[in-house]
Formats: sequence, structure tokens, C-alpha cells
Amino acid sequence: MWAPDKDTKVVMVTGFPDQNTSKMPSREFIYQLPPDTRATNGEYIEIFPMDKPLQESATTKYREWLAITADQVKQWSPDLVVHVRLDVNNGAGVFKLGRAAPKEGCHNIPDVDRKAFTRAGYKNVFTKPAAFLNTNLDIDSVFEIWQTACSSLTSSVAMESSMKNGTLEFKYKWAVDVKLSDEPTSYTCGYQYYISMLQAEKTTGKKDHVFVSVPKCEIKEEVRLSTQVIEELIKAVVDVQGKTEDH
Repeated sequence: MWAPDKDTKVVMVTGFPDQNTSKMPSREFIYQLPPDTRATNGEYIEIFPMDKPLQESATTKYREWLAITADQVKQWSPDLVVHVRLDVNNGAGVFKLGRAAPKEGCHNIPDVDRKAFTRAGYKNVFTKPAAFLNTNLDIDSVFEIWQTACSSLTSSVAMESSMKNGTLEFKYKWAVDVKLSDEPTSYTCGYQYYISMLQAEKTTGKKDHVFVSVPKCEIKEEVRLSTQVIEELIKAVVDVQGKTEDH
């Protein structure tokens, strides 16, 4: 099995769409991330998408996702896991970093096989799991660094508007707005965030996981900018991890 250099941070990224759409799923972003980069503290970062993608469509299979996630976390033992989810309710350019993952949320929503992941199912797999799980990361410090890094990110995109006597070209700006969300996620996103942290806690004792929702993108420039925002989030987390390890 491949083994990273001891000074390398290994980051696994997952991506899945909003349950209401399969257009421009967040997997578009994760496969455009660079294979490696450096945090602002100089630490080398190796980035890879989850080997086995979850679902390319908006369908959900609870047990299948559990097996895939458990296998990937166990196989790679990443230093960081970043979950990226498309949220069509996010405004243009709005990215939200979530604090916690709830156990509740999917019990009343059947998956594509018309099966729900019940409370008994959680107990059988994980033995009395907590109602909420919080990442081990100092999420406030992560957000502060991330927000600063993204403050200057904007994109001027030329658009054309048809007119009676020809075509008028004008520009609009897709400005990045990152937010910290206290609202617990549910269904697909909350389930994935929750089970991945449970598996990490079970295998390594650490829950260095983050969850970010991204806006719907219509053009390539917006996808490129979104990918850059995700990369800046990864760098911010690695910076915070480094400061924690130094103390």
C-alpha cells in the first residue's frame, strides 16, 4: 500500500450533489483540485478524491455509502477528510462551513431502495453513538484563515445580452462569500459527515473532518473559482492542524 512521507498531510475529498439536482455535482470540483499543494506554513499537502465515488446522481443508498466510507477511511487513514456538497439553496458565490453532524435526519427519509438507516442500525454498527458529532478541528480558527484567504477571490465574467440592434457585452462579478454555519445538516450530507467521523473515531480516535457546501455553478469560471475556494479551505485546515501539533 502507498505510504505518504511523514511530513506530508494526506487529504481525502468526497463530493456529492444536492438531493434535488444532479446538474454540476460537487464531484466536478474535487476532480479539478490539484494533486498536491502547500499550506501557508510550508507544509506539503497531498490531495486525492475518494477512490470509490458515492453516487453520481442524487440517489442515496445508506448501507452502500457506509461500506464505501468505512473502507476508504480505514484504507487511507487520511490526516484530513473534506466533504464537499452542492447546495442549490446557497446564494451565488456562497460557501458554508458546517460545525456539526447530527445522528438524526435520515431516519424518516428512505433511500433509493426505500430503506431508512434507523436508530437501531446506528446502534448495531457503532454502539450508542452520540446525537451530534463535532470535528476535532478548531473550526473557528479554520474559518478565520479561510475567510481571509478568500476575501480577494472574485471573478469578472463576460456575458452577452441580446439587443434589438446587436449585442451588448457587459460584466458581472461572482464574489466569494464564505460563512460558518451552525445549522446541522441532514439527510445525505449529514449522514455522510456523521458516519465518516464515527468511522475515523473508531479507527484512529481523531475526527479531523470538515464539511463544506458549495453553490450551484453554471459556467466553467465559477467551477474554477469554487475549486480554488475548496483548496484554500484545505490549506487553512492544515495550517490549524500544524499549530495544534506544535503545542
